[in-house]
Amino acid sequence: HLTWKGRPVHIAAIRDVTKRMRAEELLRESELKYRTLVEENPFLICTIRPDGDTVFVNRYVQEVTGYSVEEVTGANWWELFYPGELRAQKDELFRAFESGDVRAFEMRLSSKDGGTRILQWNSFNRWDDEGGLTEINGVGMDITERKRTERALRESEERLRHLAEATPVPMSITGFPEGDILYFNQPFLDLFAISATQASDVSVASFYDDLADRRRLHETVLRDGGVRSYEIKGHNHKGQGFWVTISSHRTFYEGRDVLVTGYYDITERKRTEAALRYRVAFEQLVTSISTRFINIHPERLEPEIDRALGEIRVFTEADLVVVRLFDEVQAGQRFAVSVDERFRNRAAGERAPINLAEHEWLRRMFLEQGGLRFDSREHARQIEPDAVRALEHLEVEAALVAPIMYRGRLIGSLGLAQMDTSRAWTDDEFTLIKIVAEILANVFEHRRFEHELVKATQAKYDQVREIAGGVSHEIHNALFPATSGVEKLRQRLPESDDDQTKRNRALINLIDQSVSRAMSITSLVTTLSRLDGEKRLERVSLQPLIESVVQANQSAVNELGIDLTVEVPPELAWNCSSEHAFSVCNNLVRNAIDALADVERQRELTITASEDSETVRLSVKDNGPGVPDKILPRIFDAFFSTKPGSGSGLGLAVVRRVLDLYGGDIEVRSELDTGTEFVIFCPGHEA
Repeated sequence: HLTWKGRPVHIAAIRDVTKRMRAEELLRESELKYRTLVEENPFLICTIRPDGDTVFVNRYVQEVTGYSVEEVTGANWWELFYPGELRAQKDELFRAFESGDVRAFEMRLSSKDGGTRILQWNSFNRWDDEGGLTEINGVGMDITERKRTERALRESEERLRHLAEATPVPMSITGFPEGDILYFNQPFLDLFAISATQASDVSVASFYDDLADRRRLHETVLRDGGVRSYEIKGHNHKGQGFWVTISSHRTFYEGRDVLVTGYYDITERKRTEAALRYRVAFEQLVTSISTRFINIHPERLEPEIDRALGEIRVFTEADLVVVRLFDEVQAGQRFAVSVDERFRNRAAGERAPINLAEHEWLRRMFLEQGGLRFDSREHARQIEPDAVRALEHLEVEAALVAPIMYRGRLIGSLGLAQMDTSRAWTDDEFTLIKIVAEILANVFEHRRFEHELVKATQAKYDQVREIAGGVSHEIHNALFPATSGVEKLRQRLPESDDDQTKRNRALINLIDQSVSRAMSITSLVTTLSRLDGEKRLERVSLQPLIESVVQANQSAVNELGIDLTVEVPPELAWNCSSEHAFSVCNNLVRNAIDALADVERQRELTITASEDSETVRLSVKDNGPGVPDKILPRIFDAFFSTKPGSGSGLGLAVVRRVLDLYGGDIEVRSELDTGTEFVIFCPGHEA
């Protein structure tokens, strides 16, 4: 024992180990943390000797292989997990180690249940100073399910690829929204007329006729994830047009946003539909043109011809449609034309009729070939050299012309023309103008016949009018003294009421009525004979005119209790003599009142007016007994009356004559026990 200053003591050395203890504590914590990390890691982590002796393995080994940690630790790794043919993978692994640690090295191992798992390994090995491998440290990721999924996807993709290659439907996979082509089948190449090499250098956008279609398709894809049966019009690499319906689905392919698209070629269907629409439009046009000239008023003939030519130009898309009439049969009929606005100045001067004597080649081609069909001036030069000069004179490049013939006689021609461009005329277009030319031939010939008939009728009418006017004047003069004589006889009768006086008074009244009726008839005949000489054009406002007519007949309307309706807009006016206008309206209203006298039901009379284009329409309608069909055609004949003993038979004749005088017309519609409607069409007068 040691003593110091008489006391026993111990000598001790003290070292501060706080830092070391702290370091050891941190080391234990780190070891625990990393051990926990290794143990709980969802990867298989192991340390093995090159000969296979297993030094360490984490608990995930049981999740992957079915063996517990205890079963694996100390066991030979190669014998446990790589028996039989699987052992060859060890040699491949060690050859890979010659280049260093491995990354994403795939190996198949045998699990406890006899199955096979696929792991992808990364290694961080230890080597001795001589470069020998002493320890294999590996981290393995179980990719069995991923491999199965990839294999299933490959198999599915292969099946789909075979299906896509075998299907006749064009298919593609294109980048979205770029449009670059990532996949295609042979029908796709055929549709777009491109090679496999060209497909990688083009975008599907280049095949759209209208890029607005592509923008709308993309908007639908962004909204709905795809499109079904979306129609587009496009063209292939050679510029040939086609129609397709597209069905697309947006998805991912090889890491890119893409559209998987099928194309259904509907070009033939569209052509068939277009041909059907063309045929329907063709038939409607022909029907419309052929029917509009049935019973047409002469004043409407030329406007309807112009309208028909305009419809033909729109339908055929020609620059010019023209009707020309030949000198020898023109008979006052005019030239008609419909022309594109771009060429109106050039076509305005071509209104001279054709002189066949100067164009014998034209007559020959009409009679021998049924018309002219020149696709261009050069084409015309090959067929008929003289035709080229005619085309140059008319300043047209291509022409299609059909003769207008009636019973073998040339009347004129109907032609289509392109002013500056050549055109391959179709058989349908040639057929169309031939049909219309035949219709026009009948129209022109009918008009010529009507013109001649009107001239002959007018001559006869003038003769009869002159005679009738003279005779009616003489009869009127002869009857005038009788009126004063009858009045004197009435004054000389005694005031008595004896039977003889009553009989004499009745006899005098009968004579008075007969003389008055005879003078009224002669007055109407005189009026009828003087109509032409009294023709005068002035603005006749229709509303006050009808008011004056109603006022003149108000007593008869009140006496019969007629329900009168008048609807005449104040702005409507006729362009004729006011006296003649009053005569027409008064005769029609008087005629309707007379018809209503025999009706026992509530009597109705309706007067309405409206305007259509440049024509003012006036309707006078009653609910009287109606007119029998058998006499309806005669009601406008002079001296024909359905009221024997009271009617003159001249009222409606005067109406017809006045309307003819001013270029108007009248229609009558009647049904027995329902009523009659007279409709007047008379030229309007602008305010």
